[in-house]
Amino acid sequence: MYAEQIINGTKKIELRKRSIGMELGDLILLYEMTPDSIIRGGFIADKTISLPVCKMWSKYHYILGVDKEFYDMYFEICEFAYGTFIYESFIFPSISLKQIHEICPNFTPPQATINWRQDWCIKSEWM
Repeated sequence: MYAEQIINGTKKIELRKRSIGMELGDLILLYEMTPDSIIRGGFIADKTISLPVCKMWSKYHYILGVDKEFYDMYFEICEFAYGTFIYESFIFPSISLKQIHEICPNFTPPQATINWRQDWCIKSEWM
């Protein structure tokens, strides 16, 4: 759901409870765990900001891609919310986790983000 919102441009900030190292210009691929376990798009990261949880909501709620109930539950015990602005999103032909394992046998889907390893291949349509 969130990947779809990023790709279609309705979610313009990727939220996290802590800084996970996304930097301006980073290429972020979106792994969609359910229902299909695929990668079919991503985004180029813009700047990352950190704000008190209530301030992040009041300033950016209309582009966060989540409702208030989810937001409050997600950040329940947090003092700060981290958000990476989405510079540009993109889509490409989907690739399943099975296909990824065929070309990158040691690939493990990340819980948050993971830097691409040199021994993993990059498919031409990702370029």
